[in-house]
Amino acid sequence: MYKLEPSKAFVKNLKKLSNIEQRGICTERGDINRAIKLANAEIEKINATLLVLETELEQLKVEVDLELGIIKGKLSRLEHASKVIMSYDHKIQDIERNLSSVGFFERRKMNKEIAHQEKKRSDYQKDTTKKYGTTWQLESEKSKLLKEKTQIENATGVTAAREAEQQRKRDAVTQQQQDRDRYNAERKAKRLENPSRGRNSPSL
Repeated sequence: MYKLEPSKAFVKNLKKLSNIEQRGICTERGDINRAIKLANAEIEKINATLLVLETELEQLKVEVDLELGIIKGKLSRLEHASKVIMSYDHKIQDIERNLSSVGFFERRKMNKEIAHQEKKRSDYQKDTTKKYGTTWQLESEKSKLLKEKTQIENATGVTAAREAEQQRKRDAVTQQQQDRDRYNAERKAKRLENPSRGRNSPSL
């Protein structure tokens, strides 16, 4: 979290500056201090918002990763189911190839076995689809989750960019204050070198 602090020189002259400000006279240092306070308030508000957003995004990312893991598990089970169904097909094909070389009663028995294997295959396929859905449905859901994950990752990048922008603003205000302090220090040094001229020179 970022927070701007008044300069040491400002703190040293705070009482004198406060007296001038209380008389209704705006000073350049007072303007700088007010700008710093406004910047601090804005930065704290944005930091709080960023913290909430980052927490929500991390939670969403965890949830998406969990759902992706579930989908991948279902796809793996469907792949195994596909191999089991293929084994039923091979059994049926083997029996069908032998049909032409057997007698009537043996053929009838083999046809019953084919019907039995086809029913087992069909029941297994229906049960698998009921439990896990179809491969197309799972791939479609997986694709949606991957897109959502990408959006979350992009949003995380956006919050990081916003935080970098606030850091840039903070640095700009700090640099302005440092430039003003340097300028005042140079003016003070010149007045010490030439006291008579310093009395007639305006002070910042």
